[in-house]
Amino acid sequence: MKKQVDQSGRLEDARMTVWAYANGGSRSLAVSAAVKRKAFSVLKRRGLTGARALLRVYTTVMFLLLKDVVAIRGAIVELDREYPGYDAEIKAMLLRKFRKVGINAPNEAITFGNISKLAEAHRVAWQIFVGRKKPDRKTTWPELKKWL
Repeated sequence: MKKQVDQSGRLEDARMTVWAYANGGSRSLAVSAAVKRKAFSVLKRRGLTGARALLRVYTTVMFLLLKDVVAIRGAIVELDREYPGYDAEIKAMLLRKFRKVGINAPNEAITFGNISKLAEAHRVAWQIFVGRKKPDRKTTWPELKKWL
């Protein structure tokens, strides 16, 4: 089973960001601008800024969206290459988060690619981003904070 993941709206922008995975069913997760501001503020107080803070928030959201999928034996998740040059770091951070909760996903479970605008994951994320559809889930600040 392979799922593709796409993002609509930049994480660093001051508006909502949406992630969705698809391929034989889809799920989506939205993070409001207010929750993102709090996350970046907390990380800044911890001494994490710039790319480090961005990757921490990104991998935390990916963890929340994908933990149930990656737990399925044989699952492969293809992430859209949102932050070129950071694939290995994103993968390592995600695998650590999964292992921390007892999900022993193999390295092969996470891959990177260029998800096209024609992909179902893109369509789902985009529809939510522009307000045509509601997300399956919205991340709250307490939930995001717990895993940062």
